[in-house]
Amino acid sequence: MKQQENEYAKDFLIQIYLPFSRDDISMKILNEFVPTRKFLKLAEELEGLVDGWNITDSAAGFPAPSGVVVSCILKYKYPDKYVVPIFILHYKGSVEVG
Repeated sequence: MKQQENEYAKDFLIQIYLPFSRDDISMKILNEFVPTRKFLKLAEELEGLVDGWNITDSAAGFPAPSGVVVSCILKYKYPDKYVVPIFILHYKGSVEVG
């Protein structure tokens, strides 16, 4: 019985199946991107510096492209980059949904 308990203890301490490899764990650098009419030019300037963008809608009240539209265009143009549209649900608070 003691032998069997030792085997269970060894199995518990030694992980056989990892849910992911260490290579999958990394920090991504995202630039917070507020869409303007020149968003493609800004994206080209930042392309080599970031892993992607999180795009918020323009909260300043100026006419600007939608964050969702900008996200779709950037993902089409840069398929290897991360693109996260952020929808601001309540401008007077800090509630944002990615």
